[in-house]
Parts: sequence; C-alpha cells; structure tokens
Amino acid sequence: METNTILETSPAVFAVGRAYEIMVPVRKACLIWIQVGERVFADSWQGIMRSDVKVHRVRIPMEALDEAGEYTVISRVFIERSPYFPQMEETQKTRFLFHPVRNDQESVRIYHIADVHSHWEPAVRAANASGRPDLLVMNGDLPEDGGSAEHILTIYKLAEGITGGNIPIVFARGNHDCRGTFAEHLGEYIPLDGERTYYTFRLGPIWGVVLDCGEDKPDDHPEYGGTDGTIWFHAYRQEETAFLKRVAENRDMEYNEESVRYRFVIVHNPFTRQLEPPFGIEKEIYSEWAAILKEQIHPNLMLCGHIHETAVYEPGGEMDHLGQPCPVVVGADPLYLHERKEDSFVGAAFVLQNEEIRLSFTDSEGKVRGPEHLWKI
Repeated sequence: METNTILETSPAVFAVGRAYEIMVPVRKACLIWIQVGERVFADSWQGIMRSDVKVHRVRIPMEALDEAGEYTVISRVFIERSPYFPQMEETQKTRFLFHPVRNDQESVRIYHIADVHSHWEPAVRAANASGRPDLLVMNGDLPEDGGSAEHILTIYKLAEGITGGNIPIVFARGNHDCRGTFAEHLGEYIPLDGERTYYTFRLGPIWGVVLDCGEDKPDDHPEYGGTDGTIWFHAYRQEETAFLKRVAENRDMEYNEESVRYRFVIVHNPFTRQLEPPFGIEKEIYSEWAAILKEQIHPNLMLCGHIHETAVYEPGGEMDHLGQPCPVVVGADPLYLHERKEDSFVGAAFVLQNEEIRLSFTDSEGKVRGPEHLWKI
C-alpha cells in the first residue's frame, strides 16, 4: 500500500451478493471515490457525497473489479464544508491490486477467523502462517464488544493484516458485536445488503449464505436490560426466516447454477447445537432454518465460531440437536482466553480442489492442531 495519511487502514473488500462493498476507514473528514478501470464509483447518498463518516462504503459490481484486477482509492480532505464554495485539499490516490476468486482456478484457499475479541494480532499471524488465502471469512466477535469505535475498528486491523485490501472477504456479525454504545451504529462500519446483515454471495465456484443469529440469550435477559432492554432479535430472526425461504424457493437462484461447486453457510453461532439455558434459544426458528437448508439448499459445510473451540460436528452426532443440514465446522479458538495464557489463535484453513474440501486447524505459528478433515463433494 502506498503511503496515505488519510487512510486509517487499507480498504477491506467485502463480498455481498454479486457486488463488492469496499469499506475505507479514514482519519479525517473527506470524500472518497474508487476508480476501477475507466469507471469511477463514489461514496454518495441520494446524490450527496458523504464526508462525516469514519468508514466509507463504495459498492462495485464484481465483474468490473474482477476484470480490472486493481482499484484506486481517491480521497479529498475538507478544509471547510461550507454550504457554498466548500474548500478542500488536493486529492490523494492510492492503488491496490486485487486477486478475485475465479471459476477456473485450480484450487481456492480459505482462512476462517472468529472470536478475536479485539486481540487481533495472533489471528493475523495464524492466517498468514498458513499461506496467503484467496478468501478470508470473518465470522463474528472480532471486537470485544460494540462499546466504542476503537473496538469496532478491530475489523479493519484484522482485514489489513491478512488481506491488505487485495483479496475478498465474507463477513458475518457475532453476538458481542451487538453490545454497547456503538452497537446501534455498527451498520455504518460493516458490509450490508441494504439494511440486512444477512445475505447471499457468489465468488468463483463458491456460493454461500451469511446468516445472523444476533444475541445468544433471550431478548428479555437481564444482561440486555430486561423486558424493555436493548435488543429485539426475535422479530429480526423471523424476518431472516422469510429471507431464507425466498432464497430456497427461487430455483433459479445462483446456488443451482452448474458452475457452483461448493456451497457454504457462514454464521457465527452454530445454532443447531442447543446449549444449556439461558443460551438454548429459538428452537423452533433454528429448526426451521436447518430444515430449509437441508431439504432445499444442500450446503456442503456450515462455518461457525462462538464456542471458542475448534471442532467438527457431523450430522446426527452428539452436537446435532436440531437436524444439521451438513457438517458444522467450529473454526476459531482464541487460546489467550480462558486463562490459558498462550498468546496464540487457532483458525480454520480450507483448500477447495477437485470437488474436495480439506480442512486443517492451524495456529499462530503455522502448526496444525488436531486431525485434518476431508469431504468429497
């Protein structure tokens, strides 16, 4: 990345649907454009260029960026944004290479992280020790909470340390992200499909759906302020059920395309495992999600975090309480938590090749922890 005093970190290129949302954290109030080939895309809202934000959002068609293989962030800082004749500094330009996931590449390497809880350096080391991935999955609880903008910006420190703005990212929200003063502003800092934190995506031979369980206890739990507290997730999950039904019932959706060879569910909470109260919530809704996925979409793997362990739950196994649609990979173990004192992180490294998915759990030193797994598609 070229030196640019305006950028807080390198951009993060998130996949949402058939577009990329390039999110650009900045140090100062400024305008942001992104040039891809001969086309220029702006961070604007209803025709007005945005400047009073900490993270800019520019949506770009996938085919445009995939073909160009690079993009340029153009920024311009305000001296004064007056109603007439605003004063601005000269523009700065920073160019980034981009490596898309392509249908015809021999293999796809994916690294999965979750549950970083603001302690981001070991997770960066783990991802980089496994070799540069083609795709990064960021699966919730990356900040310790939503109590401050500094915590939320952990997302971008992680993204910069692993991707440098050069490869795509799939992002899912976690339960800790929903807590604190800035939780209601989280949508300004993360990729969205409209206003939704759940969506589908397509990257080369991969189709996936991102789901969002929200918090992990009942809405009226005292931790959230009780009956008239700070969350309203039951209704949100009902809306999500309707979304998942629409995805499944549309037989022309991308998951049925011949070029799709791998199907993933990305969700922070492995919802088919019902934990002890107060955590075992929404049995009816989560059972319906599992049934829709199993009977209509047929995913190959569900990638999760939340439990602070690395494990594979097979359908019909001890941890399958609601009817898993496929194997569940819990792929993030922050070893520095739980008084283990080891400054290391274990994530999940996947290789997709020849209609097979290989999984290794790797730590911050690049060592493989536990047995490897293989699934034939």
